[in-house]
Amino acid sequence: MAAMELETGKVDEALYSRQLYVLGREGQSKMASSTVLVCGLTGTGAELAKNVILAGVKAVTLYDPTAVTHRDLGGNPYARIADVGKPRADCCAPRLAELNPYVTVSVMKNGSSGEAMGSLHSCDVDEWSARVRGYRCVAICDAVSEAELKAIDDACRRENVCLVACESRGGCTSLFC
Repeated sequence: MAAMELETGKVDEALYSRQLYVLGREGQSKMASSTVLVCGLTGTGAELAKNVILAGVKAVTLYDPTAVTHRDLGGNPYARIADVGKPRADCCAPRLAELNPYVTVSVMKNGSSGEAMGSLHSCDVDEWSARVRGYRCVAICDAVSEAELKAIDDACRRENVCLVACESRGGCTSLFC
């Protein structure tokens, strides 16, 4: 539906009325053509994914092969007790997709050439370049080391992709744009 909206220039005014006042039709149309990769579905990542989906981007891809733990159940509203032991992204994707029918929500499994995507905590710039290629924005929402963040930043700069890195630990948060 998002593609049809974009092609015809129509925006669902009932759904996006508040954003239209702030962004205008042109801004909302630009947002509706954007693709976002969300890496890390901790509580912070799940909340960010929810907000991006509700904002009306074209597509959101989720990447987090980490298994859901009992600890995740306290911070990620899209994880259920039956999900413990299963990959976070696989469990959260169907529930997040229900939030906005105009947004395509998918799970990243493999790279464009079919290679395994590796670790969420990789320091390999080439691996991250393959992962972020083709997206407008990448959001890293899991605690990463300085070396990991540098590799991700280098890959995003190489691929001309915007980067947002955020995490939350109790009452403390950090944000890097």
